[in-house]
Amino acid sequence: MWDKPSVRPLEPRCQLIGVMCTTTAQAKAPSRPGIATLEILAEAHEKGEIILFPMEYKLKENEPLDLLCQVAVKGKFVNETKKKLLAICRKYGIDNQQYPVERFLSPFLKLSWE
Repeated sequence: MWDKPSVRPLEPRCQLIGVMCTTTAQAKAPSRPGIATLEILAEAHEKGEIILFPMEYKLKENEPLDLLCQVAVKGKFVNETKKKLLAICRKYGIDNQQYPVERFLSPFLKLSWE
């Protein structure tokens, strides 16, 4: 009957990559210089530097992580976007020993349309 779709898939217009920020990973944020609070991240969002998704969902008491927010950036290519996100995470102290953002980004592969 139907062998193949008649519409070609569209190439993406941009790449969007982000990380979750948890209250556990960001617990010392207000007490360490160079570490962003939710308010500082909101200012960066207003300036267009990042895309911020504050989390209002509260996990149950037995669940291990309490989500604070998601921080994302966009770019034209995957590698460019990964570098941009890593730079942002280092600038705002999201990337640290307890939360190694570079390791989280390593599974993203270079896609064929780059």
